[in-house]
Amino acid sequence: MAKKEPTKKTPAAKPKKAAAKPKSTAKPSTMTAKKPVAGKKEPSQEEIRAKAHQIYLDRIAKGIHRDTDEDWHEAVKELKKKKK
Repeated sequence: MAKKEPTKKTPAAKPKKAAAKPKSTAKPSTMTAKKPVAGKKEPSQEEIRAKAHQIYLDRIAKGIHRDTDEDWHEAVKELKKKKK
């Protein structure tokens, strides 16, 4: 029998670097919580959420059907009026 010659090992190929992702120029979402500006009396997201939920429950109890976005806007309006 003939002797087998050892196989030559080839160096492992280096992984290619991924192309750099372009920086996003998109504006931040309007749903993110914003920090209140000094001197302005803005309700927090949690206050708005609680008030909108209460408006929703009151509205449903009266049998009035509308979009929940309207409840949110009404809550903001009422809370801003209350904080003045």
